[in-house]
Amino acid sequence: MNIIHAGGIIDNHGYSNSFESVMHNIRTNKNRVFEVDVVKILDAYVIAHDYVEKEFYNHATNWKQTTFLEYKKLKVFGKYTPMDFYVLKTIIKYNPNFRFILDIKDNGEDYLKCLKYIKTIFCDSELSSLMPQ
Repeated sequence: MNIIHAGGIIDNHGYSNSFESVMHNIRTNKNRVFEVDVVKILDAYVIAHDYVEKEFYNHATNWKQTTFLEYKKLKVFGKYTPMDFYVLKTIIKYNPNFRFILDIKDNGEDYLKCLKYIKTIFCDSELSSLMPQ
């Protein structure tokens, strides 16, 4: 089984974890399993690669000090939509045969807090599309 990492490649950009990269790869790829990276920001958990705030998002603030509202205003590589779990929920609603491996960058108690956060957004049937790593 092949796994499409970090949402897949779009316009020669990899590891964007962006809405557009996931949707592009859903349309053009036969693989049904995606891996997306999960990081904690100040008041939520979002889908983004760790330590790329400046390089990928042109964002000078560390993720741990970034609010959800600030995150939603960013663009990946200047043009792509950053992902959060509400966006992923919509993707799963319209693409129920795809699975998403969640590469949660926290561990221990923070890992468990992330899982609890995710369970507040998804119903039980949608949770079957998610595989925490």
